[in-house]
Amino acid sequence: MKRTVISASVSLLFIAAPALLAAPDSPTLATVVVSASRTAEELRDVSQSMIVITQREIRESGAENAVDILKRHGLQIGGVGENPNYDGTRVMMRGVATSNHGIDMSGGILVLIDGRRTGTDNIGILDMNAIARIEIIRGPGAIAYGSSAIGGVINVITTRGTRKTNASLEAGIGSFGSKTLKASASGLSADGRFDYALAAARYRIDDYSDAKGERNLNSAMDSRAKFAANLGWNLDAWNRIGLSAQQTETRHAGIGTFNSTAARLEQYKDNDYHALDLAYEGSTQKGDKNWTLRYFTGKTTYDLHRQSALPATLGQMALFSDYSNSFQGAQGSFHLDTERFSLVSGLDWLDYDLDQNQPFSILRANKDVSLTNGQYRNIGLFAIGKARLLQERNLVLSAGLRYDTFEADMETLYDYRQIDAPRRIRIANTYRKWLPSLGVAYSPVNYLKLRANYAYAFKMPAPREQGGAFFMTTGALAPVFVGNPNIKPEESKTFDLGLDVNYRALDAYVTYFASDYKNKISALPAIAAGTGNCPAGSPSCRFYENLNKVDMRGVETGASFNIGQHFNWGFDLTPYVALTRMSRYEDDTGAKIDEIAKTSASFGTRFRHPAWKLSANLDFVYYGQRAQYEKEAGGHTVADLQILKSLADFGGAASGDLKLKVSVTNLFNKYYRMAHNTSYALMPGRAFYVGLVYDMK
Repeated sequence: MKRTVISASVSLLFIAAPALLAAPDSPTLATVVVSASRTAEELRDVSQSMIVITQREIRESGAENAVDILKRHGLQIGGVGENPNYDGTRVMMRGVATSNHGIDMSGGILVLIDGRRTGTDNIGILDMNAIARIEIIRGPGAIAYGSSAIGGVINVITTRGTRKTNASLEAGIGSFGSKTLKASASGLSADGRFDYALAAARYRIDDYSDAKGERNLNSAMDSRAKFAANLGWNLDAWNRIGLSAQQTETRHAGIGTFNSTAARLEQYKDNDYHALDLAYEGSTQKGDKNWTLRYFTGKTTYDLHRQSALPATLGQMALFSDYSNSFQGAQGSFHLDTERFSLVSGLDWLDYDLDQNQPFSILRANKDVSLTNGQYRNIGLFAIGKARLLQERNLVLSAGLRYDTFEADMETLYDYRQIDAPRRIRIANTYRKWLPSLGVAYSPVNYLKLRANYAYAFKMPAPREQGGAFFMTTGALAPVFVGNPNIKPEESKTFDLGLDVNYRALDAYVTYFASDYKNKISALPAIAAGTGNCPAGSPSCRFYENLNKVDMRGVETGASFNIGQHFNWGFDLTPYVALTRMSRYEDDTGAKIDEIAKTSASFGTRFRHPAWKLSANLDFVYYGQRAQYEKEAGGHTVADLQILKSLADFGGAASGDLKLKVSVTNLFNKYYRMAHNTSYALMPGRAFYVGLVYDMK
């Protein structure tokens, strides 16, 4: 499998022919992006490795959430959260992942909405109809965005209303009792002053069955509701005041049931997210100066319900832990652009109020609530300059500098040295960081870019990593994760070297990356009670510590080739492949880092026939083998099929297009799990979805 994927990737990467024809609507080096420097610029001027997922790809993909799109572009997906009902899927780039519980401070990949922090790294908070495109920075983005952008940035850009009024309705049913209902609308007032884009969705599903037909108890989701709005007041052609809002509610999302000879574990989670964003964007008529001012606020919460008991004594699941993050922030940036030089500078302010609790009564009698309540305050200053050299301005040199100060102030009920002796302690830490970056992008011809980038990045320790004692399961032998008030932020230095090719029907890239991590935060392997700092009578302990040094090395490569356009067939037939191969992921002792797959890949074919009004996607995702708690997980390939076919066009006042949407996930009924040897990690078997989509013209 690995050799096949690598061979296909290399072959596609170097295919080129003079007679190739341009593939419409696909990203090119002239595509304008906004994520790399927090201002609009052409992709050819960016020295970082980037992926742009267009709105057409999103609409024709049939994907139900952003994770389905990302894994088709070679990003590794892992954790038991791959269960589509459970709101906790992890996304990984270059050996760095989002968090398990959607806490953006705990993860190493930063998820943004319209360029601002969201307080969560759960990228499923937006319905696909609310997304205009997705821009992905592979590698550090800390110069522009600060902490947690150590491994990459995923910027989800929301839809805005345009002159063309759009509206869509979708209703569908599927396997395991799933039901979906979606609606969206966007447009612009007659005088061009007001634009709007609205999207709403609701989804539910019963317990699913695995590929062997066995029902996975406690895997249902009662409901997931999403709403998004993006409203704008256009003062003139160059100034806009925008107000956007997002709301997501997930109720009783089960992870499944783990059965053993001694006990049965069940759990489900309730999730809420809401945010409000007020932004002013302006520019001069010439476009040589532009600026953005923004204030945003919101809250993300989850309540995790869990029980573990002898099968004969199972009762109603109790609250096991809960978490909330009330956040607010402000951004200001100014961009000056001349023919040869550009400069972006800005100021960020961020305030997180975090509260993570766990009733100790589920573990021992007469105990109070554990974990950490804390506040994080951050002020960041940054500047990114670029010089366009040579006669064609096709050599771009860039340099960036960022300064951050973080204040962490929290209380916890448990000293990490005395888990069984509760007492309230306060932890107050101040962190300051300077981050530089250097980059070069050179385009000798208009379809080829050579690039190199060197950047520093960092990640703040999360509250539970600094204090408290978090129990992963109930029971006398439950492992406990113990915080460390002396823990330091993670730091990294990353060097990228790569090229991008956009030659007519060929789209290809290859990147070599090397990251050196210092003070990487890790929960060290469990030690027995009564040894080290783990008190006698306690469960086994895992202590959060800084690893001295971690090396990450690897290659990312991918290509797509539109065969139909090349041969002028009148339709698109585009095979693609994306591959990440890690050559090193170990600490200074030579030990491999958990949860990292040596090889992860995706490949498949996209088909689009305008005359037939038909589009289809056949996608394969290879989940590479990875170490997990000293065991192996992963090592399987899963296929999905999506079809979108126009059934009828309607005229008159309600003119529109009625489409049939069909998808088959786990097409070949693969029996697999995302975690090692645990029944609650078993993934769904083959599942069908059939829906009707009405797009108003």
